[in-house]
Parts: sequence; structure tokens; C-alpha cells
Amino acid sequence: MNKYNMEIEIKAFLKDVEEKLPGWLKDDKFEKREVLNELEEHIWDKAEELAMGGEITLVHVQKAINLMGTPESITREYKKRGTPYIYITKEWWEIYKKVLTIAVVSLIAINLIVFFAQILSVPFWDNFTSIFSGLWNSILPTLVIITVIFVALSIQGYFPEDLSQETSKIKQSISKEIHIEFETKKSLKKVKAPINTKSLLGEGIWGAFWTIMMIIQPIEAINNQFTPEFLEFVRLCGMLGMIEAIIKIFQVFAGIQRIRTQQMLILGMIVVEIFYIQRFLCAVEIPEVLRMFSQWSFDPSGIFRIILWISIVGTAIGCLEKLEKITSYSGKLHRYNAVHERSNSINRD
Repeated sequence: MNKYNMEIEIKAFLKDVEEKLPGWLKDDKFEKREVLNELEEHIWDKAEELAMGGEITLVHVQKAINLMGTPESITREYKKRGTPYIYITKEWWEIYKKVLTIAVVSLIAINLIVFFAQILSVPFWDNFTSIFSGLWNSILPTLVIITVIFVALSIQGYFPEDLSQETSKIKQSISKEIHIEFETKKSLKKVKAPINTKSLLGEGIWGAFWTIMMIIQPIEAINNQFTPEFLEFVRLCGMLGMIEAIIKIFQVFAGIQRIRTQQMLILGMIVVEIFYIQRFLCAVEIPEVLRMFSQWSFDPSGIFRIILWISIVGTAIGCLEKLEKITSYSGKLHRYNAVHERSNSINRD
């Protein structure tokens, strides 16, 4: 009974440590197990040392656990991954600059297109000052959002390759499939992680970038071309898109191994898409939204109505696909982990 109680105490402590581990380590099931096994060995070694040759008791184990430190202090070391460099690690710095450059160049290009498009219809000084106002209102929030995302990745100890490890590990398992009797050749090739964190990160960053443009609508010259009702419709869609982008980024930080968390986040995506459908249905019935353009003689109401109905059907299908993801997430993760572990055991051999 004493042995059982000691094991329960250690397992509870290891569970707390596991919960505090950074996402990159949680996703690597083999590495996570190695870390936890090593920590358990340290606890038993320390308890044996405290017992001074006598029988190890629950008190010794509890003291050994206390000497290990808190779960937060233990896992903090695994977040100190990467080379510190202005809040963003050097491993992320080049990617951060590229993403930021693409975003800024895109915004500058949009503003320049608007500037030249209305150079003959708007007084030059008003046109010239509006381009700076548009750049300020769009670049600043974009800079903040992108920077926050990359700082968070650096703080959590992620490396760029961590977000693409699913693909590389599956390729390793396939290349060694002759040694793996776990799956048939055909089914093995189909084994994938239940979510692609690298893809989700990219979608989250770019989604946040474009949706904040939809929300703040910084370029007044473009706004003047549309009806207020259509701009309000775009703003509401932007808010939903921002929530969707945030959920995707949360999925990346949660890690693929947290089944319940991922299922709840996917459910959140379904709720967002239901709100999208509701917005689209409302827009179909509002002539001012369908007309879109405030100064054009061309009326796109019929075309826009068709686009909205196609979007409604596509979004509904997306909801059904996400429901399937929720129900199949656990099974897909189990298969992925099984192939991953078998591949790691072969690599060690």
C-alpha cells in the first residue's frame, strides 16, 4: 500500500508537470515521455538519498518532490529554447522579417493603387495625405499582431521545424515502412496528424492581418466607393474572421496531443461559421448590402446574392467537416502517435 501511495504521489506530480510543458514538447510524445521518465528517476533517486539506506516512505517521496521545485520552474527550462534576440529568438527572426515585409509591402501596394486610381478625381493634397493616414492606420495594428504572435512562439520555445514535424516524421515512417508491421503499406501512407500546426499558424497570421483590415477599414478612399451597409457587413465578417484566426493560433499553442482542448477549439470554429451563415443570410435580404457600390452605376446585387448563397453552402459543408474532425480526432491522433513511436524506435535501433 505504501508503494502504491508513493507512485500515486509521483504520478500526480508528473501530471502537473506534463500540463505545464510547452506545446512543442507535448507534440513530441516520445521526447515528452523521456523527459517525464527522467524526472521520475530523479525523484526516486532523491527519495533513496533522503532515506539514507533505509526503507523509502511516502514522506521521503514528498520531500523529494518538493526539492524538485514547482512544475512551473521545471518546465520553464524547456521554454528557454532558442537564441534570445530582441524578444524574438534568432530562429524565428528571419521568418518574422519576411512575414512583416510581405504584410507591409502589400499594404503599401494597396495604398499606392488607390492613390493613382483617384489622382485625377481627388485634390492632390487630400489624396497625398490620405495615403499616409491609410498606411498608419493599417501598418501599426498589423505590426503589433504579427509581433505578438512571434514573441509568443519564442517564449514557448518553439522552433520553425517544430511546426512542420508532422510531415517530416510521417515521411520518415514511410521510408522505413519495410520494417514496420504496424500498418499495411497503403494505410501507412495515409497516416497524418489530426491537425497541421504549420498550416494553422500561417492561416492564423494572415487571417489576423486581413481581418483587422476589414475591421478598421483604414483607407478612406476605398470606403467612399461602398455603401455604409456593405462596409458594416464587411466589418462584422472581419470580427468573425479575427476570432477564427485567434482560435487557429490557440490550436498551434495547445499542441496536437491535447485532445479535449483541440475538440473544444474546433467546436468554437463551428460556432463562428454558424455566425457567418447567419450574417450571409441577413445580407441576402438587405438591398443596400447587395448593391455594394455607392457611386457606381453598375448594380452587382444579383451576382453578389449568388456568391453569398455559394458561401452559405460552402460554410455549411465546412461545419460538417469540422464535426467529423471532432469525432475522429482521438482515433487519428492514436494512429499518428503509434506510427510516430514505431518510427522513433526504428531510428534508435
